[in-house]
Amino acid sequence: MKPSGETSSGGHSIWVFSEEMTIWWFERTRKYTMHIPKDFRTDFASTPRWIWWWLPPFNSEYTPACLPHDLGYERNGTLVLMVEDDTIDLRKPLDTQWSRLALDQLMLAGMKSRGVSLFKRQSIYRSVRVGGLSAWRGHKKKNKIHKHQRRFELNYPQGIRD
Repeated sequence: MKPSGETSSGGHSIWVFSEEMTIWWFERTRKYTMHIPKDFRTDFASTPRWIWWWLPPFNSEYTPACLPHDLGYERNGTLVLMVEDDTIDLRKPLDTQWSRLALDQLMLAGMKSRGVSLFKRQSIYRSVRVGGLSAWRGHKKKNKIHKHQRRFELNYPQGIRD
């Protein structure tokens, strides 16, 4: 991962993944796995500059939960997660279209699984619910304009979809 040298409209540095990365988290008996593609661009947490003393854009505590959220927003809900549950012998991809609310809740669950305090994760979640609509619409508009040029690779783990 490396900085792109660009900044978002909120003054955040834009980071670019130089190679594919796999992240995972647990929720009860289920393990979720997701692949972040090479060249994916993110600003991690889009927090206002005046609150960076408390919620900086890059923080190892909650940043990993931002990645699926940002990727889902960029792709207007097109997101593939692998789900494993040993209690019912389940291993399958979830490749449904995710709503904005579902992506926000996915980030909330990711923060909870990482042990982010209730107050901090609720503050981030509520901020995203209020401020995320403009980003969602912006990506939707951008993807509509470039729909013939943009194809999203659905990165299934090897052997799942041939």
